[in-house]
Amino acid sequence: MQLAKLDIATSVAAALFGAYVIVEAILYGVTSDIGPGAGTFPLVAGILILVFAIANLARTLRGAMPDALRLEGSIQLPEVARVLGTIVLIGVYIACFDKLGAFLPLPFLMVGVSLMIHWRADLRWLATLILSSVLFTTVCYFVFARFLGLLLPSGPLGF
Repeated sequence: MQLAKLDIATSVAAALFGAYVIVEAILYGVTSDIGPGAGTFPLVAGILILVFAIANLARTLRGAMPDALRLEGSIQLPEVARVLGTIVLIGVYIACFDKLGAFLPLPFLMVGVSLMIHWRADLRWLATLILSSVLFTTVCYFVFARFLGLLLPSGPLGF
């Protein structure tokens, strides 16, 4: 399959998914009596997905892909394996979401996806990756669970 056709198909699918998320978020309710509603975060995520998918589609249709990102030919097996591996990791995260909570498995997902995209065994890089994943998860916890007060599943450690 040619990359341009795949890029167009992926952009259209992502735009449709973003539109679906927006509709569902609005149905959940964006506001409540005490602040943000259950649909606030999905609404923002859906808008971002839709905007970036449309931007990518427009860029592809104009043929304005930067030379550094332009690949000729077809998709090779290693790229497909990375995508499938990332999908599996996200599936594992979703499966663990209710039992381990929203935040406990998140650093593992981030490290796993990073290694799936670009494998490196450099200890300094791995330490930086793990530290940044834990810090990002901590920030997410304080923003979503504490500041916004969203009701998210708690894991065995209480967060």
